[in-house]
Amino acid sequence: MAPSINYIFCLDSQYAVARVAFGRKERSGVIDLDGNFILEPKYILITGWGGRYMYVVNEYNRQRVWDAEERVFLDDKLGKTITCVNRETFTFREGRRYGICDEAGNTLIPAQYYSIQAFGRDYVAVSRKGFLFLGPKGEVLFPETYDELIGMLIYSSCSVDNTHYTYDLIPARHGEDWFYVDRNGNRISEHTYTAIGPFTTDGYAIFKDGKGRRGIINKEEKVVVPARYDSLEWEGKNLLSCQVNGKIFLINPFGEQLLRHSIAWADFRRDCVCGKYSAHLALWRWSPDAGSFQRTDIKGFTPRSFRLSPTRDYVIITQYAHTIQHADYTLVQQNGKPLFERFYDWIDTSANPDRIFVKEGKKWFLLNAKEEILKEIEYPDLERL
Repeated sequence: MAPSINYIFCLDSQYAVARVAFGRKERSGVIDLDGNFILEPKYILITGWGGRYMYVVNEYNRQRVWDAEERVFLDDKLGKTITCVNRETFTFREGRRYGICDEAGNTLIPAQYYSIQAFGRDYVAVSRKGFLFLGPKGEVLFPETYDELIGMLIYSSCSVDNTHYTYDLIPARHGEDWFYVDRNGNRISEHTYTAIGPFTTDGYAIFKDGKGRRGIINKEEKVVVPARYDSLEWEGKNLLSCQVNGKIFLINPFGEQLLRHSIAWADFRRDCVCGKYSAHLALWRWSPDAGSFQRTDIKGFTPRSFRLSPTRDYVIITQYAHTIQHADYTLVQQNGKPLFERFYDWIDTSANPDRIFVKEGKKWFLLNAKEEILKEIEYPDLERL
């Protein structure tokens, strides 16, 4: 059976992963936005971290971190698990313990902890006795004083980029109670909570009360928004989504509603929101001049799902075609008008609006925004693999 590209997934504005089927086997490679293979499809797994690094697993289950030129930064001599924890460092595993290394493989923190999580340039580590707070070189800033650090229930669900958080106050738990401590481990909170998250750079944090409802506090721990939401998550620096009785609303950190109505199954990207209200699909963009979201209705579709493309200029519409098992995809512009005249079997876009990958049948093509074919994407010659 001749090999074929099963799917293409854009990593960023420069590269995409292409998954190629060789008979019953599938392998991943990397292509640039001209459709050329720069890493041949011979790897079991490839994922990207911000475009700078790629996590690669080969057929011998060796794991490496590469750049786009296939230069090895880290490999499995450090352990069987390598994970990017912030923009500068990686975790690695030796046996059942984790440590921290830089991109050159130099050990910053030896593998002696059960888990390590980044908190800015510092780290939260779990030892046999409990939680520690570590500096960037592994120095213990304060030892196992508390049962847990960082409000994982809320912190892990935050979709806003970590650069929007400040790290001078640290969520900590003792027993059933959560509160804030400073970087020396001293408790500074006068209140306790069921769960809390880190503060944003503007000084707001999500908290959870004893009834399971969520609200917002400031750094003085004054309640800015009472705990009245079933769920509450950061979607941007000053944008939160919340649920009340199953309905999704958008609010700012002061609890002020940003849309006049609720929306269903929304997709967020910075200051742009795509969602469904009533029977309509719409795109909302934040207007600094108006100080509000401006709505554009997208008409003529009964989508199964939708997602914002990385450019924020297009909405990818998934619409049922002939059967419920088969869906077609197309692109809609930010003004609500269709960009493409046709539907395709799959669409994936990068941050470059003139580099759009589409699948039609068993073939992949690279299109521009005018729906003109720039190139058919083909797998490398088997003799070179």
